[in-house]
Amino acid sequence: MKEYKKILQIDDLHFSFKTYAGEVQAVRGVSLLINRGETLGLVGESGCGKSVTAKSIVKLNAIENGWYKSGHIYFNEKDLLKVNDKELHRIRAKEIRMIFQDPMTCLNPTMKVGKQITEGIINAHPAMPKKEAEKIAIGTLTKMGIANAKERFNHYPHQYSGGMRQRAMIALAMAVNPQLLIADEPTTALDVTLQAQILALIKDLQKMYDTAIIMITHDLGVVANIATNIAVMYAGKIMEYGASDQVFNNPLHPYTWGILKSIPPIDADCSTPLTPIIGTPPDLFDPPVGCPFAARCPHVMHVCRNAYPHNFRTADDQQVNCWLYHEYAPDTNNPITGKRVAL
Repeated sequence: MKEYKKILQIDDLHFSFKTYAGEVQAVRGVSLLINRGETLGLVGESGCGKSVTAKSIVKLNAIENGWYKSGHIYFNEKDLLKVNDKELHRIRAKEIRMIFQDPMTCLNPTMKVGKQITEGIINAHPAMPKKEAEKIAIGTLTKMGIANAKERFNHYPHQYSGGMRQRAMIALAMAVNPQLLIADEPTTALDVTLQAQILALIKDLQKMYDTAIIMITHDLGVVANIATNIAVMYAGKIMEYGASDQVFNNPLHPYTWGILKSIPPIDADCSTPLTPIIGTPPDLFDPPVGCPFAARCPHVMHVCRNAYPHNFRTADDQQVNCWLYHEYAPDTNNPITGKRVAL
């Protein structure tokens, strides 16, 4: 049986932005754990705090108006919120790499793709000769499935197609064999065929390098075949957490039910209506005292509006923050499984 080693642990992270209108409480007490070789799917709708959480790990959020209110981020037992700038730069260069949503805005349009990857390798290994770094860069482009990698090495980003640019971004991240890869909606701008290719590529790379991955997405379908564990995020908080098969086969939170019910079945035709989640997310300038999903939840109770729910756990460690699992809650049926709500 494979043994997993803890690589990243986030404890009770709070991160806010200061704006002219006041404080935006973007991340409100997030706790996560990821082991080497695992993939964590961080799922939720736009604006729920997924990207802010991910960028907080390597301090990529704007420091002009953003600040860490509290919490800890341990990477290999080292608190990243306490390391100096030199150590943080080393970790960013070599150990934690990030794939962004839009490669066209992240790749330098005035610099050849190969040069960008080569510079990334030398940044991580300053003593490495340039020729050796270039050889590794070409080899990485080849592993990414880019044909004629030697020729493509000297092309600019605009000479790559959308799918090739995303592969180049992955090459830029993976060329140094990082311990943790953060992929922020890496397939959003791609068509379905390219999405499948990129996800398969990431999955293969993980097996090859035993890399831990945080996959950020608003689409549960994207992480269905790649995630080891799934964390469902809403309004800056983790609503549900569990193994991938647990979350898909026995989702516990009404918000997760809503996400799954809004996905059309594979055999649905054009006449099959979608089931949207009614309402809008709460205002994070003034977040609610109770459950943030209360205003949109069809199973809302009085306690939901007045107190944040406890963290309830199943015997196999699936977690949910919802009052429906309290011993005094009324009987409710899970619309996904058709069974009575219970731990």
